[in-house]
Parts: sequence; C-alpha cells; structure tokens
Amino acid sequence: MADYWKSTGKHYCDFCKCWTADNKPSIQFHEKGKNHQANVKKRLAEIKRNSIEKRKKDEKSQHMFQEMEKAALAAVQKDMNSSDVSIGKADMRNIVKAHSKTEESGNDDINNKDIYPWQVMAGPQGTTYYYNAMSGGIVDD
Repeated sequence: MADYWKSTGKHYCDFCKCWTADNKPSIQFHEKGKNHQANVKKRLAEIKRNSIEKRKKDEKSQHMFQEMEKAALAAVQKDMNSSDVSIGKADMRNIVKAHSKTEESGNDDINNKDIYPWQVMAGPQGTTYYYNAMSGGIVDD
C-alpha cells in the first residue's frame, strides 16, 4: 500500500501575525476570538489616525504652496514696478493681470490663468519676440 502523509494548508492572519489551519472552522474560531477582535480594532484605529495625520499634512502643504505663490506674485509685482527690468515686462503684466482676474472670480483653475503661454522667438535680424500661444499675440522687446 502506498500511504503517504499530506500536509494541510496554513492560513496567515494579517491582524494577529499568526498562522492557523486553513480550514473554515479553524479560521472562524480564530476570528471570533478576543485577541483577534482587539487586533482588528487596533488596526482600524491606526488607519484612522494615519489618515487624519495625512490630511493635516496635506492641508499644511497646500497652505505653504499658497504662501509661496503669494510671495512669488509679490516679487513679480515688485520687478514690474522697478525701472531696472525691461525684458519681459509685458509678460509680467500678463501674469499679474491673470492672477488678479482669478482672485476676483475665486476660481483657482490653472486653465483659466493666462500665465505661461509665452514663448521666446528670435526674429530674422536677431530681435527678440514673445509669442502668446493661446491668443496668437506677438510682443517685441
């Protein structure tokens, strides 16, 4: 007779970090136990705590980026008002104008901002032009 021993499967519980027999009664017995129930509650509380911390961190990052954008806009306005900068003044005016329009409407959608459509183009005699890809406008420097 060819009798051989066959191993039964094992089930790993992620909550308790332990192994049980891989059959329905053993798994149900384990899942109804106090230790397993406590481990499940502990894991759910940990997930909730982590999600709250992540949301707070995201809100803090968003606030930081808003402050950076305000500082950048203030720098652009300062550069626009200074007499030293002559290159790209039209572009800076468009940035300030587009940003003020979005603040008035209360919409921060990047598609509504006319900030970055400008490209630097070289003319045939070496002159520099700024081309607005959205409006088709050309500004010479």
